[in-house]
Amino acid sequence: MLSRRSRLVKYLLFLFNLVFVITGIVLISIGASVLAAYKQYDVFLEPRFVTSAELIVAVGVIVLIVAFFGCCGAIKENYCMTMT
Repeated sequence: MLSRRSRLVKYLLFLFNLVFVITGIVLISIGASVLAAYKQYDVFLEPRFVTSAELIVAVGVIVLIVAFFGCCGAIKENYCMTMT
């Protein structure tokens, strides 16, 4: 049986990871909307350059995945998923 402090830490960890999941979703949506709005200007860039919108989408995906593992690990009390 978990003590009150342990449950508090568990749910705080879940809450903070949930905030990061929402942040990752927001970053992905902002990056995607900027990519969609300014797609016609891609002709000015060489293919080897990464635009800032693509970078924002990539960072959002990474944050989303890591925070999702943190949420699942916090709720299921799985050490491996939490440390991911």
